[in-house]
Formats: sequence, structure tokens, C-alpha cells
Amino acid sequence: MLLSTVSRISPKVALKKISRRYTNSSAFKTETDALLRIFDNGGHPNISGLRDMYEDHNFYYLILDLVTGGEMFEHLIHYGAYSEADAARLMYEVASALAFLHGVGVVHADLKPENLLLSTKNRMDGTIKMIDFGCA
Repeated sequence: MLLSTVSRISPKVALKKISRRYTNSSAFKTETDALLRIFDNGGHPNISGLRDMYEDHNFYYLILDLVTGGEMFEHLIHYGAYSEADAARLMYEVASALAFLHGVGVVHADLKPENLLLSTKNRMDGTIKMIDFGCA
């Protein structure tokens, strides 16, 4: 994953560069189908969204929302458990994102703390951003 800026006036984004050698894999097809369904249905505030997609002869480039707060897994390792109130708030966001995904026919088959990013480094006020729908 690379950090990029699409233009001078746009915010920073994440750029996922995927070799065409791997695009016949079911994982690539699963993730791109999921991202396109999410994008086509207006997205969700707790899912890191696809902004655009480009290709050249060798690669596909997915332009995604940049989420800077880090993985929930890392926050748990470094800071320990959340308070009951914060855990309830974050799990509500996960449930809301899952309900949206299921409503548009997408199943997140790899849901784990490593695939839940926080919008900010301050874990007490960050929101969940779900990532990784099957493509490494």
C-alpha cells in the first residue's frame, strides 16, 4: 500500500498496486467485486472506500480512502482492552458496516482486528474503517 495524492486539491489517499499476474485469482475478483458494490451503493462511513480504479499493461491501481489511525489489533496490543462503553461504540460501528455489506450482497470473509482500522491514532475518539475484502 502506498501513500499518494491524486491532485493538489484532493486529500491524501491510499494506492493499492496489484500486479496483473494475480488478477485471475479469486481473491482479487472477490475484493474488487466487493469494493465496486460498496462504491455503487454509496459507501458506508465505517468502510474504507474505493475512490477510483486505473490500470496499465502491468498493474491495477485501486485508489482507496487513507486511514491513518492504525489497526485495532495494534491498539489492543499497545494499550490493552477498551472500556465497555468504547468497545460497545466500536462494535456498533462494525455491526453497522456488516449490515450494509450484507444488504448489498457482500460477505467479509476475513473479519479480524487487523482488518479494522481506526480513523485516528486517538483510540478514544476514532471510528472504525473496515478494510480487506479478500485481496492481499
